[in-house]
Amino acid sequence: MDDEVRKKYHQAGHIAWQALNQGLNHIKEGIPYLEIADEIESYIKKRAEIAFPVNISANDIAAHYTPTLDDPHVFHRGDVIKIDVGAHVDGYIGDTARTLEVGTKCHQKLITSSERALRAGLGAIRNNVSVQHIGSSIEKSIKDDNFNPVDNLNGHQLQQYILHAGVSIPNIDGKNGRVLTTGDAVAIEPFVTSGQGHVKNSTNGNIYHLLPKGKIHSPRVRESYALIKEHFGNLPFAGRWLAEYIPQKRIPLILSILQRRRLVTSYKTLVEMSGHMVAQAENTVIVTDNGCEITTQ
Repeated sequence: MDDEVRKKYHQAGHIAWQALNQGLNHIKEGIPYLEIADEIESYIKKRAEIAFPVNISANDIAAHYTPTLDDPHVFHRGDVIKIDVGAHVDGYIGDTARTLEVGTKCHQKLITSSERALRAGLGAIRNNVSVQHIGSSIEKSIKDDNFNPVDNLNGHQLQQYILHAGVSIPNIDGKNGRVLTTGDAVAIEPFVTSGQGHVKNSTNGNIYHLLPKGKIHSPRVRESYALIKEHFGNLPFAGRWLAEYIPQKRIPLILSILQRRRLVTSYKTLVEMSGHMVAQAENTVIVTDNGCEITTQ
C-alpha cells in the first residue's frame, strides 16, 4: 500500500470515528433515529463522503437498519443500540461501530464483551495470519465472558469503493485457510449475544444496493437507475437519500420497480434468532508486518 492510499484510509477512518462519537454523545431517550442519522451523515458529508447509510440497530437487531424520512422510531430507555458508520476518501473506507445502552446499565457486560473481543481480534493480526486464528481469538474472548459470538456475521476486507471485498474475517474458529498480508485493509467487527448466536433475515432495513445493469427498456426506469449510479455508485445507499433528487412520494414506487426488475437489492435487518440482545464493536485497520494500524480512531 503506497503512502497516499494509507493517508486516505486514515483520513476516512478518523472522520468516521469522529462522526460515530458525535452521534453516540447525542443519543438520549425520546430522540428520533432520523435526527441522529442526519447528524452523523451531515458530519461526514462536510469532510468526506458517506460509505454507507448509518446503521441504527436496536436490541436483538444486529445490523442493517437505517431510518426513513418519516421514520417513527425513537430511542427508548433500556435500548441496546448499535451505531455503525462508514466514511470514504476517494473510495478508501473507514468503517466503525460501537454499542450504547440508553439510560440504563443492565447490559454493560455484554457491551464490554464486544469491545474486549474487538481488542482480541486486533491483537491477533499480523502479516500472514490466518483469518481462522483471528476468529478463534475473538470467539475465545467472548466465551470467556460467558456470551456467544454471532457465528454468521463477519468482518471483511476493504478495497477502493468496495465495502466487502474478497476476504471475510469470522468471529468464530471456523475452518478458513485465508490469510491477511501486509497492506490489507480490513474491518474487524465482533457481534456478541446472550442468545443462540445466529442471525436471520427479517424486515426491510431501508438500505439498498445497485445490481449490474442488464437491458432496460423503460426510459423512466433507465433514468432512475442512472441517477442512483451517478450519485451512489456501487456503495450502499438509503432510500431517504433519493429525496434530494426526486419527489419523496415517488421513492417507494421507484425502489419497488427497480427491485422487481432486479436492478436494486435491499438489505434485510439481521435479527438474533432467539430474540436476545446483541452488541457490536468495530474498527478498520491496515495490516502491518507485526500487527496493524487502527484507522478509525
